[in-house]
Amino acid sequence: MLVPFLIMLREGIEAALIVGIIASYLKQTGRGEWMPAVWIGVFLAAALSLFVGGGL
Repeated sequence: MLVPFLIMLREGIEAALIVGIIASYLKQTGRGEWMPAVWIGVFLAAALSLFVGGGL
C-alpha cells in the first residue's frame, strides 16, 4: 500500500515542478497573460486523471 502512495507523491511533485517552471518562465518573459491557460490546463488534466482513474 505504501509503494503506490509514494509513486503518486513523486508524480505529483514532478507535475508541480513542471507547472512551476512554466509559470516562472511566463512571468520572467513578460507573458503573464498566458497564466490562465496554464491553470486551465492543470485543472483539466487533474479532472481527466480522476475521470480515467475512476473508470478503472
